[in-house]
Amino acid sequence: MTSSVSPASSLKHSLIFFWRAYHFPILLALGLRIGLSLWLGLVWWTVEPHLPLQGGAVEEIYGQVTPQTTKLGRAVFDVWLRWDAVHYMNIALEGYPGVGIGDTNFLPLYPYLVMGLKPLTGGQPVPAGLILSTLAAMAALIALYQLVLDVFNNKLLAHWTMLVWATYPTSFFLFGPYTEAVFSACAIGSLLFIYRRKWLFSGLLAALAGLTRAQGVLLIFPLALFAWQEWQRNPHQSILPKLGGVLIAPLGFLGFTAWRFTQGAGFYTDSYSRYSKVKFVDPVTGFFKAIKFALTVRDYISVSEAISVTVFLGLVLWMCTQSRYRKEPALLIYTFVSLALFTVKLNLTASPIQSTNRYVISLYPAFIGLADLVLRLPPPGRRIYTLLSLIGWLLAAMLQALWLFVG
Repeated sequence: MTSSVSPASSLKHSLIFFWRAYHFPILLALGLRIGLSLWLGLVWWTVEPHLPLQGGAVEEIYGQVTPQTTKLGRAVFDVWLRWDAVHYMNIALEGYPGVGIGDTNFLPLYPYLVMGLKPLTGGQPVPAGLILSTLAAMAALIALYQLVLDVFNNKLLAHWTMLVWATYPTSFFLFGPYTEAVFSACAIGSLLFIYRRKWLFSGLLAALAGLTRAQGVLLIFPLALFAWQEWQRNPHQSILPKLGGVLIAPLGFLGFTAWRFTQGAGFYTDSYSRYSKVKFVDPVTGFFKAIKFALTVRDYISVSEAISVTVFLGLVLWMCTQSRYRKEPALLIYTFVSLALFTVKLNLTASPIQSTNRYVISLYPAFIGLADLVLRLPPPGRRIYTLLSLIGWLLAAMLQALWLFVG
């Protein structure tokens, strides 16, 4: 006699296995989502009566997005409509034909996924965006946990990497209507598949990351390096899957760039200069201009952004001195080229490296190093670090909700 397993039983066992393996990142994402919503709801419920947001001011802030009509709705949903989020939600409502040509600087995967989810939320883009970001943040945390486990075979390091990343002060963006969560799920997934030698899957996720944010195109560097190393070790294996993954990786970004040309948007450097008032320099010049500006102007945003890029640069340089990280050049090169990208685009009307506080949360390998440093602290020190980071997370989210730019 042969025993057969029913599809329902097989699914049940798979779900149980998945829950046992990944319950920590799932619960972490859900806990942070709920906690952040309650916190921002409380903040907005308290301050809204004292803010003069009526009529034309509301229209100017929200564009085509219709504000919620109830105080509860504004506290839960409209509290997220700040800066880039407004652009993404307007694209989700109207598509690119319904927004200005300058908004083609915002890549399409996230807003068009929101557009696809809108029917589930009564046509409202912000609830759809929050649902999508929450699910994507959960997927990103699972992928980050598995990446650290695959590369370093250390469960404690994997757990703390998730924790220090998810509670980093600007990681609250993972749970808002921004690209951070979808980009992170794609980018970390691509890095994970590199280490699993799933070249085509890695290239596909890199392409999707490049359709989410321009930084995604940089995933070609770790993918190409790792593929080259593997080919050097095993020259008799077929190079075609490796080459296929490398060639697929930039197609998302390049495809959208080609479409932008048909709309008259031109090169990104041109459209950023024209619509966002930025100029492009080499990364060393950008870094020192950011430091000089912070020391001269000394406003909170320029100082915090200069500190962010300096701290993460120092963190990655420290990782280069550690043998366990030098053995993983694919992770290090992704971090270095990403850091360089943050300092080549200088804003001419505000902080030179504007939004770097938010961008650094995409330096995933650096958070592995940060978790390593936290684990070297005694247990009370780890608890103090986590508490301070979480307080910073809540305060940064509150400042963003109150229209005080964070990233």
